[in-house]
Amino acid sequence: SPSNDLALSLVSNGKKLFLINNKTATSTDIIINTLAEKCVWLKGSSHFAYCAIPDSFPSGDYPDAWYKGVVSTQDSIKKVDLDHNIYYEVSNLSDETEEKIDVTNMSLSPDGNYLMFINKIDGYLWMLKIAED
Repeated sequence: SPSNDLALSLVSNGKKLFLINNKTATSTDIIINTLAEKCVWLKGSSHFAYCAIPDSFPSGDYPDAWYKGVVSTQDSIKKVDLDHNIYYEVSNLSDETEEKIDVTNMSLSPDGNYLMFINKIDGYLWMLKIAED
């Protein structure tokens, strides 16, 4: 998924996430394992993204097994600092909801205060407040 200014892209190879500099065609290995489809860029930023990070990956050929629905993951939400290759806990979804949530179709609200996503397991829409009060 490309950044807001199209200078960077997040891509995954299997379960591994990479940051691609679209201008120089160089890549940086990101510390977390997830699928690029489980990430969304912060509004107006090429430095931060929110990503749904699986607690573990069931056996399977990724990303195909996940796309086909053969496997599902249980995700937590992290804010990823792509400049420093570190992340911050935003929400442990299973602890907060007492459900297994496999995040797909994640987007950021226009005001940047909420993450919206679909639980791939049951198709329900979720909204998570991320703005600090």
